[in-house]
Amino acid sequence: ARELVDAKAPFRLNQYLYVAGGNGTRIVESGPEPKLTISSPEKATLRRRQLGSLGEMMVVETSAAMTPKLTSTIIVWNDVKRIDITNHLSKTLTYEKEAAYFAFPLAADKPNFRYEVPAGIVTANTDMLPGACLDWFTVQHFVEVAGDKGAVTWASPDAPLVCFQDINRGKWQTKLDFTNGHLYAYVMNNYWFTNYQAGQGGDFVFRFALTSRPQADGVASAQFGWDVSNPLVAVASDGNPTGTLPTEPTSLVSVAEPNVMLVGAKRPDSGAGLILRLWEISGQPTTVHVRLSQSAAQKAMACNLVEEPQEPLEIRDGTIAVPLRGRGLATVRVE
Repeated sequence: ARELVDAKAPFRLNQYLYVAGGNGTRIVESGPEPKLTISSPEKATLRRRQLGSLGEMMVVETSAAMTPKLTSTIIVWNDVKRIDITNHLSKTLTYEKEAAYFAFPLAADKPNFRYEVPAGIVTANTDMLPGACLDWFTVQHFVEVAGDKGAVTWASPDAPLVCFQDINRGKWQTKLDFTNGHLYAYVMNNYWFTNYQAGQGGDFVFRFALTSRPQADGVASAQFGWDVSNPLVAVASDGNPTGTLPTEPTSLVSVAEPNVMLVGAKRPDSGAGLILRLWEISGQPTTVHVRLSQSAAQKAMACNLVEEPQEPLEIRDGTIAVPLRGRGLATVRVE
């Protein structure tokens, strides 16, 4: 019963921003303050589609400066607490300095911004070292924006750069005051002369997903972010008429502890068996209990990240016990 988007923000949820200008200014390397021109779509056609018992979808077709075509689909599901947004855009090639964003002005009083890095979760308000970049941040799977009245989790498999509070204006901030819950997906720029294409044109897809909960929950946010980036894949298969299905819900690999995620399952680089990679999310040392549903594990070894065996692991009643430090990674070889 509350609004999750800041109605007083200068931009709306998923609003596309094309930003021109910046050459010869400090947004590139050094120089005067940049004078940026921000353009957004001005006209659009909207089509509403019913998805039967699943939910509803809105299709928005529009255009903007240097972006002759932009189609956004927004899906609200009936029985899943999640909003999915997919943006297809056609971008005109230019070598003039530019950037593009999608705005997500979330409503949050006294917000905390937490985001995932490889094998870690960072609180941007407090965890940044002196000299760290505060004008944009690199996100692995999710950002959680939490205030006094709830939290929103934003996830994207396609947009690893984000800006908090405002777009990149070349301020090179040494201190960032978090006064609002605004997040900007920093999907494109050619400001830098290394590591980026000088001109970025063509067809692109940027997907986003949102959910909310009464309070911050890094474990739930991490699970949501990984779910968004690793959707279920349907594969056609010939049925086995003699096979049977288990009466209870099952999985190839199940992990009992909710604060531990299975982030990889693969064949070993050499030999037989299965390699499992586990990540503890909450920061708490945990003994993880892993079970394979298809066959009982006969042997389990703790390995390093290149799958070299370190020590045997206990197996009791088909369950493997794996000690894992807080925020730690574990590699397990099962035979």
